Amino acid sequence: MGLFSWLRGNGSPAAKDSSGPATKASSDPATDRTTKWIREQIADRAKTGDAIALAEAAATLSGHGSMVFGMVIPASLPNPEQLRDAALEALRAQIPKLADRDCEPVFAVVARASLPVDITARRAKLAGAREVELAKMTTWLREQIQSRIRLGSVNELVDAAAALSVGGHHQMVFGMAIPADLRQREQLRDECIVAVRERIPTMSDAQCKYVYDVVRRANLPIDIADRHAELAAKRQDERARKLVRASGTEPQNPELERAIAANLENDANYLVLADWLQTQGHPRGALIALQLRAESDRSLHAAAVAHLAEHADALLGPLEPHTKVHDDSDRDAFAWRRGFIHGAYLSYDANLGVENEASLAEILELLLAHPSGRYLGELAFGINGDVNENTLDDLTAIFAARAPASLRALHLGDFVYQEETEMSWYQVGDLARLWAAVPRLRRLIVQGGSFQLGSIELPELEHAEFRTGGLSIESARAIANARWPKLRFLDVWYGDPNYGGDTTVAHVLPLLARRDLPALTHLGLKNAAHTDAICGELARAPLAAQLEDLDLSMGTMSDQGAERLVSAASALSRLVKLDVSSNYLSATAIAGLRQAFRNVLANDQNDAGDDDGERHPTVGE
Repeated sequence: MGLFSWLRGNGSPAAKDSSGPATKASSDPATDRTTKWIREQIADRAKTGDAIALAEAAATLSGHGSMVFGMVIPASLPNPEQLRDAALEALRAQIPKLADRDCEPVFAVVARASLPVDITARRAKLAGAREVELAKMTTWLREQIQSRIRLGSVNELVDAAAALSVGGHHQMVFGMAIPADLRQREQLRDECIVAVRERIPTMSDAQCKYVYDVVRRANLPIDIADRHAELAAKRQDERARKLVRASGTEPQNPELERAIAANLENDANYLVLADWLQTQGHPRGALIALQLRAESDRSLHAAAVAHLAEHADALLGPLEPHTKVHDDSDRDAFAWRRGFIHGAYLSYDANLGVENEASLAEILELLLAHPSGRYLGELAFGINGDVNENTLDDLTAIFAARAPASLRALHLGDFVYQEETEMSWYQVGDLARLWAAVPRLRRLIVQGGSFQLGSIELPELEHAEFRTGGLSIESARAIANARWPKLRFLDVWYGDPNYGGDTTVAHVLPLLARRDLPALTHLGLKNAAHTDAICGELARAPLAAQLEDLDLSMGTMSDQGAERLVSAASALSRLVKLDVSSNYLSATAIAGLRQAFRNVLANDQNDAGDDDGERHPTVGE
């Protein structure tokens, strides 16, 4: 009989069992129904072999729990010992027949409740079966290792050595999940290591690079330093040859080139250069002319693309293998404009399995050395190899030394948050040396888990965004004190204290006190753990009076913070738009903001009750 039948009273002795002896007049019908229902459940579980349910029932009836078969047992239940003994008897009968997969859960309940059930024989049988299974697995792995040795599959062998070196965790080896109790784990690992060592002198350059990376990450006892040094020297020579080829023999006109760099939008200078290059017989002249005309006549776009493909050797050279981003997106890496590469997106995720022999640093060097990259206006760096290990330091070092004067927009950390990587996993690195190399920069985005900004001086910058799940105090100070007199738009994500966002409102105050940013009309103080405190400072902030767009989204604003904003309405007299989306506001608080301000965005509010009453910024990890 089911629980719901019992609850409806259909299982009462009077209704269902009139053949037995009459109950005592003083007995409680409800407890009689409970006792009978439990006995029926024990019998049902015994028939179906549900040993886990029987063990849990015996444990509860022994005083270790409050529920039997999903029902809370009343304190008035008479003779629970008899029901416990019935459950124990049924459980003992099931022990010899237990499936291997059910043994450990049942054994755990028996041990937890100290049930008088002898599991010694079944445990010994289980251990014996496990030994047989582990022996078979070990034999299979040894066969796989020997097979890879014969095939020369050194990459698979070093991967196996790395996985077998990690104890206590399931790892994938040759496509099989390896349990922590695998026998001869160390011996199998050593067999792989010996096989890899023997192949070091003969492995290919690609294998050498792969093995070196795995050895370094897994700290394997394999000495591949000499072989890797040979590879590094070879790659350096090849890199130097590519750079020479990239700089090429294209005719140069320094006077015209300086004129274009000074004013990228002046069509006349491009046309003069196009004519001059055509007299020199170089295909870039025709490309400049075609792309200029295509800006007003889209029908010429196909002709420009065809011309570029036809003269790829002269116009791309060693850049040709890198015209697509080295991921699985098939995205163009270069955007052409007026005969030159105007925009570049460089990204390579080593974890995607996409083949890329050149590092992003090598590609960037080629781009900056090649005449096609002479007027680079926009550059974005995505993932630089291994997102868990590599910063952008090697790229920013190259760029700091060789940044073109034409650069106007720079995006460091151009990745899709959560889809490609978590915010906190991506480490941008040290950017302090970069600013002096890009004095004409107008647009800057820095996105990642951590970065060091140093002293920022960007006299032409108009748009800046710093997106992170954890802004350090040092970076907050750098932003608050940055020298960028033409700045119009500023977004700062302060982040979660659990992910390095250790700022407080005290580190926002110097920014709010600025009086030397006359063009700044958009301010985003976003993703903050101290949004309420920020709201409390706006009424007396000198910067507030000039703001037209205030973005406090993704933060921890409560109704108290909203009240402070309403109180600051007179100080925010020029405000056209207020964004408080993704905070913790009630409908009443939002209504109050909409009465005080003209245009309020308040989408996707969070409920603090969903997180034990705590409020967190939207982006942390």
